[in-house]
Amino acid sequence: MKYLHFLFILLLVSFSVQSQTVFSVIHVKGEVKIKSTGIALMRGMKISEKETLVYGSVNDLVAAINPQKGKVILQPTADAHSKNSELAFVIKDIYSPMLGNATTRGSSLLTTIGIVNFFKAGFLVLDENEFEFNERDFPLSDSSFFFVRYSAEKFDEPINKKLPINEGRVLLNRDDFLRIDGNEIDASTLSNFELFYFADNMTNKLANMELYIIPMKEINEVIDVIKTSGIDNPFMECLQYMQIIYGNVDPSRLETIFNER
Repeated sequence: MKYLHFLFILLLVSFSVQSQTVFSVIHVKGEVKIKSTGIALMRGMKISEKETLVYGSVNDLVAAINPQKGKVILQPTADAHSKNSELAFVIKDIYSPMLGNATTRGSSLLTTIGIVNFFKAGFLVLDENEFEFNERDFPLSDSSFFFVRYSAEKFDEPINKKLPINEGRVLLNRDDFLRIDGNEIDASTLSNFELFYFADNMTNKLANMELYIIPMKEINEVIDVIKTSGIDNPFMECLQYMQIIYGNVDPSRLETIFNER
C-alpha cells in the first residue's frame, strides 16, 4: 500500500514537471533577473513559464524559444509603471510570439533601388558574406567595383575598403573589414557605413548601411541555443530569428555555420 502511495506521488510530480512550459533563453536586452533567485538571466538558461522575471526598465526584453510555443518575446506590459512599479511579471502572463517570415533569398540580385532598402533594413555581418548585384546596373571588373566607406575612432580620415569579387558576387570578409593598416579594430569603434560604386572614373554613393558587427561567439551561442531547443526545423527558426532581430543576413553562409556547430 505504501509503495502504491509513493508511486502515485511520483506520477503526480512527473506530470507537474512535464506540464510546465520551459523556455531556452536566446537573447537578453537590458537587466533581467529571476525573482526567486536574484540571478541575472543569460543566454542558454532554461526558465519555466511559472517563473517571475524582474526587469530593470520597460525597455528591457528577453527572446526565448520552446519546441511547442516557438520563439517568443518576454517584455513588460505597456502600462507597467502604473500597475507594477517593481516591473516583476510571471512569464506565462507576458510572452508573445516573435512574428516574421524567414527568407532564404539573400541579396537576390540587388538593383539600384533595392540596395537602399536592403541595407536600410539592417545586415548582420558574419565571418564571410556574399552579395549579388544586378550586373546590368553594376558591371564588375578591376576598374568597376564596390567599396565601403566608414569612420573609425582614432582615425581622422574615413576608411575606404574595396570589396573583392568572386564569380560575379561581391564579398565582405569580416576579418579584412576589421583590419586597418594591418591592425585589428574593435567593431564597436566603427560607424557611418556607406556603400559606393566606382566605374568610369566616377564614384557614386548608393546607400547608407546599417551593419551589425557582433562577436561571432555570440552568433554561435544563439545557434547552439536554437539548435538544441528541440524545435522543428531549427535552421529556419534560426534564420528567422536573425532576420527579425538584425534585418538581413547571408542565408547560405549562416546555414554553413549552423551545420558546422
